[in-house]
Amino acid sequence: MRPMPRVILLIGLFWLACTHGSTAREALTIGYNQELVPSFYWLDKKGRQGIDAEIIQGLFKRSHLDYHMVFSPWSRLMHQLKAGTIDGACPGFKTPDREGFAIYLDTPLNYAVFSIFTRRGNEFPFKRLEDLYGKKIGINMGYSISPDLNHEKHAGKIFISEFYTTRECLNALMTQRIDAYAGNRDSILFRIKKRGIGHNISFLPRAI
Repeated sequence: MRPMPRVILLIGLFWLACTHGSTAREALTIGYNQELVPSFYWLDKKGRQGIDAEIIQGLFKRSHLDYHMVFSPWSRLMHQLKAGTIDGACPGFKTPDREGFAIYLDTPLNYAVFSIFTRRGNEFPFKRLEDLYGKKIGINMGYSISPDLNHEKHAGKIFISEFYTTRECLNALMTQRIDAYAGNRDSILFRIKKRGIGHNISFLPRAI
């Protein structure tokens, strides 16, 4: 499967860019998914680092807008975005539900691969979504992996368990409370390596 686009959601950015003059303006508050820190975005003595940090900095530099970042779980960012307490959130997939309250940039922030992780020794063939029927799949709370997976979830064919953080998802996988964990491959691999549990977990070759 092709990597899914991850796009930045921005409410009010274009309005601000068009209506604000050269006078001083308030900085926009942009939320970033803390589960992707530090695999894609982190702070150090040199400032903001990481591929997403560079893209976001470049975007705001060209827009001549000031901003500051806040880091929270994705589900919380979506609530804040709906409530208007933050001006934007990233990175997230484009979904019909989110289009109801968010404006998407035309160009994706970048591309991501989502994979299925299992306990080593509990791997299973995965060539199509039907291979997940009857299985309990863990995801991060608020994530939308794919429209097809959402459909099978609502049809009761795939059981989805949501967890607040990547750590909780991995703990559930390790203790066999879920059969598999679906999420951002690079970010999860980073967390697995950091925790030193790579010998216990593997990911299936086909992206979801």
